[in-house]
Amino acid sequence: MGTKNILARLIKYSWRPEVFFALTLILLLLAIYFIFPTSVLIQTQIPQAIIDVAIFGVLIVIFNRIRERRLDIKRWQEEIDDYMGWKEPEATH
Repeated sequence: MGTKNILARLIKYSWRPEVFFALTLILLLLAIYFIFPTSVLIQTQIPQAIIDVAIFGVLIVIFNRIRERRLDIKRWQEEIDDYMGWKEPEATH
């Protein structure tokens, strides 16, 4: 996989709403982290929270894609089953 292909895929998926929301959230949290003075305890917890949000966001997107794919396959199988009993030339291809 070439660098151009990876870059094209990143650009393609960067416009998805969930990616946009995650990037906006991360940028907002980083801005708050650097602008406002906080205690050491909070400074250590903010990066952990960002990582948690990113991991859970990726997992939710993965599970959503898997669910969508299963629903598509189920819908296609039902459509094929609908054509099984049809005795016309259109249904043979």
